[in-house]
Amino acid sequence: MNQLTTISALLLAGMASVSGAASAATTTTTINFDGLNQAAYGGHANTSATGVCADCYAESGFVLGVVSDANPTNHLHQELNDIAPDGVTPLYEVAYHNDSSGIYMRAVDGSSFSLTQMDFSAPFGIAAGNARSGTWEILGFSQANNAGLSSGNGTDYATRVAYQTVSNTAANNFSGTLTLNSGFQNISAFWIHFLGEPDSFVTAGLPYKMHLDNVVIQQTSAVPVPAAVWMFGSGLLGLLSFGRKKNIALAA
Repeated sequence: MNQLTTISALLLAGMASVSGAASAATTTTTINFDGLNQAAYGGHANTSATGVCADCYAESGFVLGVVSDANPTNHLHQELNDIAPDGVTPLYEVAYHNDSSGIYMRAVDGSSFSLTQMDFSAPFGIAAGNARSGTWEILGFSQANNAGLSSGNGTDYATRVAYQTVSNTAANNFSGTLTLNSGFQNISAFWIHFLGEPDSFVTAGLPYKMHLDNVVIQQTSAVPVPAAVWMFGSGLLGLLSFGRKKNIALAA
């Protein structure tokens, strides 16, 4: 192997290290709703792409609210989930039932994220306030703002890129950690609601209710390439140039 070939190999190795150094970093965030300080939240989280909407809940760079409709009493509930080990501090979760248009979440800055799992609790029965047989829907969207959802059918939208359902019957209901399917990678918002109920106007029939807690979200960001790596690459380029000049001089 001649000197030029050796330098070329080093250059390729150096560029590979630059590529590795510039790879993305993943940050995992768990939204636990323990900062909820109101009994109810009725902000329309779906009508704007960025910012914290009035009467919405914000935590760790994410916004929680309802889907907008014409009902001024549309809201989500703060509910006690547990007590912290100190025996004093309350730990909360979000509750949604049939006087709401569902749970809508997006990033404050409108950026994309991956929804990986959540604590989804919907025990079936009158005592739990959840006695209507049906299905819960979870929709993921390609953009943060999705106005007009409540005027649709609750399922089919042009910006929907992810979809998952949870059964809600006496024989088949779910309470536990729910893992989202791969479609929920790189979404910009998600919406949980009861099938066929895209708004908050109460329809005749038995009630439905679910609780949400510990939403796990991953976000990816580029890692800046260290200056030392650039210097290494520049040095190799210089060596390659020197090697070429030397070979030309020897051939003359």
